[in-house]
Amino acid sequence: MLAWPLGDGRPVWDANITWMSSIGAGLLMALGVIFLGIIAPAVDQGNRRAVQTTIIAMLLWFVIDSAGSIAAGFTANAVINLITLVPILLPMVLIKWEAKA
Repeated sequence: MLAWPLGDGRPVWDANITWMSSIGAGLLMALGVIFLGIIAPAVDQGNRRAVQTTIIAMLLWFVIDSAGSIAAGFTANAVINLITLVPILLPMVLIKWEAKA
């Protein structure tokens, strides 16, 4: 959606773009289910390793996805990634700090 030519014609959708979009959507849905079904219960149980691993995984996702987006000319996606990262990562960091105290 970030690259749609608003009012300047039809977006260029081909089989590869549709395919990659469906892969991305599926991976994001799986990530949501993992957070709800595995990470949230582990955090509730005080599993520090789950918190640390989640922080590392989210940072890796952010760096790789944002760098690729910027390199491809879609800087707006890096901003959206940041908006997504902060509400996920901030509670995890606070939980990690709280667990150390």
